[in-house]
Amino acid sequence: MTTFNSTVKIAAIVSGTSAVSSLRNEMNKVSTTTQSLARSFNTLKNLALGSQFLEAAKGLGKMADEATSFRGRLELATRDTNEFKIAYEGLTKASIETGASLTDSISVFQRISLVRDEIKATTEEMVQFTKTVQEAGVVSGTSQEGQKAALLQLGQALSGQIIR
Repeated sequence: MTTFNSTVKIAAIVSGTSAVSSLRNEMNKVSTTTQSLARSFNTLKNLALGSQFLEAAKGLGKMADEATSFRGRLELATRDTNEFKIAYEGLTKASIETGASLTDSISVFQRISLVRDEIKATTEEMVQFTKTVQEAGVVSGTSQEGQKAALLQLGQALSGQIIR
């Protein structure tokens, strides 16, 4: 009987060792799969971040183009570097204070500059006029689109040199 018990015990140990070995192999497969999934997720994350970076870079490029356009339009409306600096700082500040876009501010300023000699206006006065027009739009409760349309019409009227 002892031999039979020993044989059964040895068989159980061999069988247990085999099961442990099999379990170890399965655990290694799970570990390898988990590592592979982690690498795949990191790749996806990096691709998503790369895509977001490209979108941000496009936005920055567009902003740089707009800034160049603003600068060019304002340089045409001013006579020298000092006037440019005064106009740019004044219009930027006015836009921030009134909530109007810098594009609209520069448009009105640019139109006023066409008649500046006839009305004998300084750069500071043209900036102040632009700000006052924008403030009137805010106080009147006109929508952003309404203000934009009114500023466009005012700019057109000023450049036409005849206001009706």
